[in-house]
Amino acid sequence: MTTLHPTPSLPHPGDLRLSLRVFLSRLLTPDAARTHGRTQLARTLEAEAHHARVQRTLLGVRP
Repeated sequence: MTTLHPTPSLPHPGDLRLSLRVFLSRLLTPDAARTHGRTQLARTLEAEAHHARVQRTLLGVRP
């Protein structure tokens, strides 16, 4: 029976674990541009909703 030895082309389990951890943390952590875009969108939608409420109030329309 032959004994299998890891070849140099296989990554070390510690390196594999580290690269997987880095990959998952980057995947799960939102980047600054995406967070900024979401914040801008939320502010824009809130401003439009506020404008619509003001217009309804000025026109005398009840919600």
